[in-house]
Amino acid sequence: MIACRWFLLLMLVLYSSVTNADGRAGVTLLHFEPVDRLVIANEGANGVSKPGVIGAVRLSFDTLGRSFDLDLEPNASLLAAIPADRRGSVVPYRGQIAGVADSWARLVIADGVPAGLIWDGAEIIAIEPPGNNIAGSPGIIGFRLSDVVIEPGALSCASGGLSAKTGAEVYKAIVDGAVGALAPGAVEEINIGAVGDFEAFGVHGGSTQAEILARLGNVDGIYSQQVGVQINVPFIEIFSDANDPFTDETVAGLLLNEVAAYRSGSTDQRAQGLTHLYTGRDLDGTTAGVAFVGVLCQPSAGSGLSEISNSPTIDSLIAAHEIGHNFGADHDGDINGSCPSAPLNHIMAPSVNPNNDTFSACSVGVMQLNAAAALCVTPLPSTDISVAFADPDSTVLLSNAFQVTADVTNMGTDDAVNVVANISLPTNVSFVDATGATCANGAGSVSCQLGTVAGGSAMSIVVSTDTVAVGSDSFDATVVADADDRPSNNQDSLQLTVDPAVNLVVNALSTVRVDVDSSTNISVTLENLSTLDATNVTLSLSLNAGLQANSASWSIGTCSVTAQQVDCQANLFANQSSSTLNFNVTGLATGNKGYAVSLASAETDADTSDNSANGTVTVSAPQKESDGGGSFGWLLLGILFGTRALFGKRALNR
Repeated sequence: MIACRWFLLLMLVLYSSVTNADGRAGVTLLHFEPVDRLVIANEGANGVSKPGVIGAVRLSFDTLGRSFDLDLEPNASLLAAIPADRRGSVVPYRGQIAGVADSWARLVIADGVPAGLIWDGAEIIAIEPPGNNIAGSPGIIGFRLSDVVIEPGALSCASGGLSAKTGAEVYKAIVDGAVGALAPGAVEEINIGAVGDFEAFGVHGGSTQAEILARLGNVDGIYSQQVGVQINVPFIEIFSDANDPFTDETVAGLLLNEVAAYRSGSTDQRAQGLTHLYTGRDLDGTTAGVAFVGVLCQPSAGSGLSEISNSPTIDSLIAAHEIGHNFGADHDGDINGSCPSAPLNHIMAPSVNPNNDTFSACSVGVMQLNAAAALCVTPLPSTDISVAFADPDSTVLLSNAFQVTADVTNMGTDDAVNVVANISLPTNVSFVDATGATCANGAGSVSCQLGTVAGGSAMSIVVSTDTVAVGSDSFDATVVADADDRPSNNQDSLQLTVDPAVNLVVNALSTVRVDVDSSTNISVTLENLSTLDATNVTLSLSLNAGLQANSASWSIGTCSVTAQQVDCQANLFANQSSSTLNFNVTGLATGNKGYAVSLASAETDADTSDNSANGTVTVSAPQKESDGGGSFGWLLLGILFGTRALFGKRALNR
């Protein structure tokens, strides 16, 4: 490690008349096509994906004249960075093209939309989301990295310019020049703390975290498959207001100093091997990124930054380049660098050239020295099964449901076999359901059989409960497998506090009919579903114009009645009981007349949405009886029967 020789290396972008939707000039996309026939099929039971459940998927789509079928597992190295409120809706994935052994894929699927990079064994294919893509297309697009043309001077370093290059050539330079690992697939790992400043939030708003996750997923693909180092992102810090740790500085080197100062002052960031800032500001000149060189694990200088734009792919290449400098790659032939006498026909020459495909002996020596001294670059374990709750410690009201998600992750390189997770339930909840694995509930614990968890992937278990008692207790999760190199991360706890609350309910009100100037009786059923008594309970009945209240009674309290208002009080509404309000109303005018009933108490209510209800009284004009000539008919019948009666009587008298 060259501890005393930190250098700034700037990635410059030359602005020209060619401007793409990502806001960068000098970068041209020659060809892209829409992504059609997109299907995301859950690989779990019955192929059905449930909210919050993270598992394997098959991603299928058509683009660039061919069909793609990707077998994907959750990317465990990025899973921890997903905010709790986006669980299930934003998932990073890793995998490969089905049946293509030397392929790889890194994608983030956010709200059903994929974005990321795919290596098919011959070239890189980029998938970018609607609107937020290099072409400015309103749909999901696919393009070959070789169709991205970089004009002279774009993506060059401060020491010299470039002839025009394609994105594929830049990619080759990045993966060749980062470190000298030759093994296919990741064999080592490093943690990177990601930061998004206020300006980055201004570009992407509430999706900033997902946007950064997508870019670092691409970087992980490059480093894992080409460099042999897995990029882990334990967390992403997003500053959503102007009071972030950084000034309005737009000079890249000075802003980098601020990033280094922030890393130095942050316990969380210092614990990571590197810190990388994504900034939404327009850096001065043609600079798109800057990083210290050879600073792995350094508590302050282990820092870099890059601009964030509307092109995840270009941003990923820039970040990968800057992180490569953190790994120790500087320029051959630089009199102020590590290899001033090295010839300029190798990868670390000032100008990237696809023909320079080997490292100079000096560069190899420097990088090997840096890697050997970097304590934060560690071998990946063979098997490392862990469990962690995705949710923070929580407080809920009694009678409300509570759902907890436990992520079971294998950070190792080999499959974890016969994985079993156990989640002990707190005493203040009752079990409802568990999804994501084959789970059984018994004796206050949920035991889930996950079978085999592939290396570098994760599965999630979602446990649904109802709160049944007041107080604090914890969910406690443990996980075991046949083999596990790091048992220290096999348990986690989540504290749940249940605060007291009642749950008063006004049941649905019926529609009744009454004639105008007539009265009718109406009954309303009221409930307290909580296990706690409700005290100082008030019940209110309001009548619209056209209705008049005559009387009212409540089975547990007393009521006062005015023309269009009934107010009732009760000292106690017992837990898990019901009561009845009976009232009598008169219809004063025809039409549909509304009435409303509401219920409240001195206690907090767990669900206020059912504390009131509305009903309707249909007031109709009385029906008039129409004889249709019937009165005259009755008169004739009366006369007839009267005559018969008279003659009959006379006959008897005879």
